[in-house]
Amino acid sequence: MDAGCDDFVRKPFRREQLFAKMSEHMDVRFDYTERPEVDDAQALTAETLAVLPAAWRRQVYEAADIADDKTLQALIAQTRAQHPALAAQLSELVRETSTSTSSWS
Repeated sequence: MDAGCDDFVRKPFRREQLFAKMSEHMDVRFDYTERPEVDDAQALTAETLAVLPAAWRRQVYEAADIADDKTLQALIAQTRAQHPALAAQLSELVRETSTSTSSWS
């Protein structure tokens, strides 16, 4: 504590204790709700996304890298006419991700 630490956790670490300390000192909340299992038929894979143009996938990657939800949704909207199920799945993923990251504050 003299070295400037705010707290400590002793070994062996318990996951619950570690997350509690992070919540306490970093002012974050963790969502422990169970997510439903994704059916393999609905899973997003490289093969699933291969039906979309490489340039489009690159733009999505770049927008996702900087968490630009507006650009991601605009790009997904471009695919909605030809790939409605895939677009819906991607849109839901963006929505879930933006919701979970906004609850960290």
